[in-house]
Amino acid sequence: MPEPGTRAHYRAVSDFQFAELERLARDVGPRPRLVVAHVTVPHEPYVYAADGSYVTAEQEAARSRATNTLDQVRFVNDRLEHLVDLLVSGDPATDPIIVIQSDEGPHPARQEELGPAMDWFTATEAERAEKLRTLSAWYLPGIDEEPPEDITGVNTWRWILDRYLGTEFGLLPDRVWVYRDQDHAYDYREVTDEFE
Repeated sequence: MPEPGTRAHYRAVSDFQFAELERLARDVGPRPRLVVAHVTVPHEPYVYAADGSYVTAEQEAARSRATNTLDQVRFVNDRLEHLVDLLVSGDPATDPIIVIQSDEGPHPARQEELGPAMDWFTATEAERAEKLRTLSAWYLPGIDEEPPEDITGVNTWRWILDRYLGTEFGLLPDRVWVYRDQDHAYDYREVTDEFE
């Protein structure tokens, strides 16, 4: 394994994560299981071209932030599509529940400059919108009901478990919060109104 903190290490960890997820997808057993993976791409460093080839630090620096982000996202999307193809047969009785979510959106340009000192209380509405809009894609075999359009991540599993297992968790209020900066990670402010 490459030295931690290096570009090569970041790429090796992501490659391992995808390979392990594909191994688990092929290893169908008789008992249900829950697989949770936190894959840390498509964040920087940008080490994947759209075709999966390695992007050096020099190549990343020579390309725009948009190009780097889009290429890495295209590669990740291809890997995720392949994984979903391995998992889904089209039979609602045997297909798994699949939830693909991002924990955050891209880093705004100013956050890339400021790093951990980025103050989310004084960030612009556009910067918070970029950071806080997230991907949430669900495959729910055998469920015809659509989840609420504005559902936030806190309610994903509450909504799904209520429908599949008959639990009665119900939904929590869909609220959006930011913290001041990484040195004040427990100093929160609600910004839900910015997204209504």
